[in-house]
Amino acid sequence: MAIRKIALLGPAPPDRGGIARETALLARELAGAAEVAYFTFSRPYPRWLDPRRFDLAPDRPPAPAGEPLLDYRSPRSWRSAARRIASFEPD
Repeated sequence: MAIRKIALLGPAPPDRGGIARETALLARELAGAAEVAYFTFSRPYPRWLDPRRFDLAPDRPPAPAGEPLLDYRSPRSWRSAARRIASFEPD
């Protein structure tokens, strides 16, 4: 049986937000059963949205790093991100 390939796109540490944390944990767990490509944003959200989210959290274990790929403010990056994810050929 061939190993499954999973592409995961979402926020990643060092963003302290809950979605970033849970997405990183999901990437870690999936990596035990499949080949995972973890893609994330190349530009952090503006600090004014929640300044605490971008502080470092030394008490947290290291999480898998995502490949910075998608800039939410640049529609040009959306196509290149789609091409990069497609080139991974996920299942």
